[in-house]
Amino acid sequence: MKDEYKDARVLHYLIVKKGFSQQKASDIIGCSRGNVRYWKNKLGIEKRKDYADPRVLQYLIRDCDMSAQKASEIIGCDQATVWNYAQEFGIERREMWRDPRVLHHLYVRRGFSMTECADILETSYGNVQKGMYECDIEPRKRPRDLLPVLHMDNGYEVFYQDYSIIQHHRLHFYAVNQDIDLEEMNDKEVHHKNGIRYDNRSENYELLTKAEHSSKHTHSTKEKV
Repeated sequence: MKDEYKDARVLHYLIVKKGFSQQKASDIIGCSRGNVRYWKNKLGIEKRKDYADPRVLQYLIRDCDMSAQKASEIIGCDQATVWNYAQEFGIERREMWRDPRVLHHLYVRRGFSMTECADILETSYGNVQKGMYECDIEPRKRPRDLLPVLHMDNGYEVFYQDYSIIQHHRLHFYAVNQDIDLEEMNDKEVHHKNGIRYDNRSENYELLTKAEHSSKHTHSTKEKV
């Protein structure tokens, strides 16, 4: 068609909808760049803004895996605008938190925590946790999971392991008196001299036979009465 560079519909399609540069549009139409520039300005046709350019959003959000917030900072607009246009063009982020190579590199090789992985991938802690489950990556045990949790049982400090109750004071007594034979420990009991069962200082321990220990507590009870 003659003088297509004067046709507002043609220029709008090439420059706004397709996002072509003036040089590219002039090559397609078959005229000079100056003609395209002159008629574009005369007809009030402006090139599509970056936030409305599907190629720009595709690169930032899909290829670079940026959030709408991050992309909006680079483009220079608000987050809602980027999000709305991304929805219009059907552009979605890659779910990097589902990629086993990414999670293995960050969590296993680099040693980042799941919270740190979530920050790096700009997603939620729950998504990282879900991704690790789907990728069969076993979470590291937290320090508090490796240590026994103390409980109180009849005044004594105890902790549970493999469905057994272990008395803290007996374990502590053996730790500070390793010259004592374990077999000897099995037949005896550790007494708290001051009667305070949770006072597990080494100087408050006394190793007694079961009969001696029972006698101590019987005598202590009579004194209170």
